[in-house]
Amino acid sequence: MKRGREEREEETVPVKKIKIEQKVPSSSSSSHSSSLFDHLPFELQCRIFSLISGFNTPHAYLLVNRTWNLLFPQNASSLNLVKYSERIDDDILLRICMRSPLLEKITLGKRGVHLKVTQKGLAHLSSLSRLKSLNFISCELTRDTLCILAKKLEKVETMNLTWCEITDQCMESVPLFTRLKHLSLQDSPISDNGLVWLEGMHLLSSLNFSFCASITDKGVSHLIRSVKSLKSLNLSGCLEVTDVTLRQIGDNLIKLKVLHLTGCKNISMDGKNYIRSSLPDCKVYSDSNYTPFKRRIFV
Repeated sequence: MKRGREEREEETVPVKKIKIEQKVPSSSSSSHSSSLFDHLPFELQCRIFSLISGFNTPHAYLLVNRTWNLLFPQNASSLNLVKYSERIDDDILLRICMRSPLLEKITLGKRGVHLKVTQKGLAHLSSLSRLKSLNFISCELTRDTLCILAKKLEKVETMNLTWCEITDQCMESVPLFTRLKHLSLQDSPISDNGLVWLEGMHLLSSLNFSFCASITDKGVSHLIRSVKSLKSLNLSGCLEVTDVTLRQIGDNLIKLKVLHLTGCKNISMDGKNYIRSSLPDCKVYSDSNYTPFKRRIFV
């Protein structure tokens, strides 16, 4: 009897209920996980994004990583990739183009950095139909690549090809950019033969031929007589240019407002004075003590 009574008493002992609380991740914890992801190598981050099947639904990866959104904002109008040029390859550039189809300006490449993007990768930029400004720095470009871009990018008005080793053969594709107004070919190995391709581009308002050592009076003078819409012309470091070119400039470029002649050793004071008298509203920048070697040190 005692035993039965003890068993009944044990049954009536109240049992404490244990509540199992489900922890909801706070914003601080999510930001902590996000920051951990941010510390992953850049290439690994981009590879993870490339494997996400729902790439067109940005919420899927924006919740995972904030860095991608900061570096490459969705539907951005301008994108400067100079800082990340050594890390970007064909696949990453494709993803950027998919993410920002409304881009109007893009800058890619960096002086002294080997770009991993191939000609096939650069061709991905042809999908950015709204591009107005195309800036390549120290990128390897071929005539065919420029041709592909020109056929698709009909709105391009500014093209910077600084240190891109543009040859006379590449220049054949430049006139296909029919709306081009601003062109920079700084430090390119083009010759007078390459300048011939620019003669029909009557919308050009600024040209940068600085440190194009192979161009001479013959090519520049011939170009000036056919493209009279120029407002800015940079001939700095063009050692083969003489007073002959300056007289052509003074006689033909009545709209010219800015002329750079820094480092042009074969230009005399008489030539500069001719420009000042013919084009009184034109600002002439020159420095007889300047040497092209300084440019390579301080770039």
